[in-house]
Amino acid sequence: MNKINNAGDYSPASFKLGISIAASWAWGISLGISFSILQTKGLIPFIIWGIFNILALPIYGIYIRKYPNYLQFTKNNLVKITMLIIQIFAIWINTKIMYDFISNPYIATVIALIVITTTLKYKFEFSLKSDQWQYLIMILGLLIVVLSGNYVNKNIILGNGINWALWGGICLLTGPFLDSQQFQRASKSKSIKPFIIGSISFAVYLILVLLAYIYNSGSILLTTIVIAVATSTIDSSVASLQYLTSDFKAGFISIAALITWPVFMTNTAAEIWSWYASGRVFIVIPLIILGVYYERTKKRRI
Repeated sequence: MNKINNAGDYSPASFKLGISIAASWAWGISLGISFSILQTKGLIPFIIWGIFNILALPIYGIYIRKYPNYLQFTKNNLVKITMLIIQIFAIWINTKIMYDFISNPYIATVIALIVITTTLKYKFEFSLKSDQWQYLIMILGLLIVVLSGNYVNKNIILGNGINWALWGGICLLTGPFLDSQQFQRASKSKSIKPFIIGSISFAVYLILVLLAYIYNSGSILLTTIVIAVATSTIDSSVASLQYLTSDFKAGFISIAALITWPVFMTNTAAEIWSWYASGRVFIVIPLIILGVYYERTKKRRI
């Protein structure tokens, strides 16, 4: 049996899956969103937002372990279509965030195209393996930014956007429940442990993002970090499209998404994230309730 499917302890395979969960969860937009929150809303809203962001992964993992039939929602056409739309959105927004930092739409598109075509050929295994070095680039890059930076943002505002942070946190908690990237990883995990590893790994990333903002938010190295985060999500998105559909359909959808990404070129990262995060809440909550109902109904029949 594939080692990935036996990731039931803190083995290298479990750790590898956990790192992949964290890297795919990050999205390139998380860095831009973090800086935007710190600049416009302050430290306290960022901390609240970050805690919910970190907790989303183990909460999802615990739920899936208790109600594994929830993963069967991928067979429902309406849910599947919604998941497909989200992955199109993932390709759009992560290509856009690369453009925001690179300032060249052609380079951003070429990078995304290389990632898409490579993932289509090598599938989930490529996404899993690439996540390891992409996460390493994220962490080492941020460490270098922090260690080589100066206190350019000493006077961080505490902020008063508590209500925004709480609503944003609720939106984040529902995120994995409609994300086929995390569905695919949950289907490979045999315990909660990869999600715990993923949560801790993502927490390390967010802490370093905060420190990078405090020390030197203008480092040119941030462009490399954003590319690593964005490409990690893009390859995970393509692999999850293959998980949902077929290689041909996944290829068609991915290329179509790449061609049309400039439609979001004029929107800010925060605006796009708000559209995506808010909309999914009203879909996920009924699904979570249905997941509990179906699992209990199944147990009664047994």
